[in-house]
Amino acid sequence: MSLTSTISLLGPTPQGAMNYVTKSVANDGTTRIASDSTLASPQLLTIKHAVNGKGADATDRHLVSFSKSLMDGSKPVTVTCNFTLSVPRSTEVTNAMINQLVLHLAGFVTGNPACREDFDATNLIALLRGES
Repeated sequence: MSLTSTISLLGPTPQGAMNYVTKSVANDGTTRIASDSTLASPQLLTIKHAVNGKGADATDRHLVSFSKSLMDGSKPVTVTCNFTLSVPRSTEVTNAMINQLVLHLAGFVTGNPACREDFDATNLIALLRGES
């Protein structure tokens, strides 16, 4: 299973969304490129999944990475923002617990403590299922 081929997120202005379209698909995830970016200055969304450990000690790891590459004179530079979710395969770990941690992270990073527990967790649930 996978997320939709185009993922729309808030853009840099209130007027428009930024659309990320599928660029490549691999066994461990998918890379999307912002539809308004260029090959010289790509903006990417990469989602990857991995399992660390075995059996009862296994941990599912999910990575969401946004990056923007550009030229600084003649030198390429890249800014990257990563979100990694590591979930042990334990019956003690609940979706509500994961949602609360994600909300705390979002509230901290955005400076918006008003993030609520009734947020639309569609993408988070898909991420936990290993979709990319």
